[in-house]
Amino acid sequence: TWGNLTLYFLRFLLFVVASPPPLEMSADGSSVVVTFKCVGTSEATEAFAFPPTFTIAEVKAHLSAAHARRPQVAAQRLVFGGRVLRDDQVLSDVVASSVSANGSVCFHLLI
Repeated sequence: TWGNLTLYFLRFLLFVVASPPPLEMSADGSSVVVTFKCVGTSEATEAFAFPPTFTIAEVKAHLSAAHARRPQVAAQRLVFGGRVLRDDQVLSDVVASSVSANGSVCFHLLI
C-alpha cells in the first residue's frame, strides 16, 4: 500500500541519507535555493531558486515543469526533516526552523 511505501522511504531518509547541501539565499532574502534529491534513483540532484513566500503546492508546480523527470504534481511527495510536506505550507516556514549557523536545506522528492 502507499502508506507502507511512504513509511519505508521515510525510514530510509532518516537513517541513510547524507547531510543536505548548504542553503543559498540572496543577500536581500528574496529567494531560497532548494536542492532536490530524487529518492530511489541515481540521478544527480537539482537545485532551484524560489521566493520564500511560495507554498509547497507552488514548488511542486514548478518542479512539474522544470525538473528533469517532469513529475506530475499529484505524483510528487516532498520530504524535509523526515516529514512529508503539505501543499499549504509556506517555504519560509518550512526551512526557518531547520536553518543552522551556515544554513542548509535539501528536499527529498518521491515520485
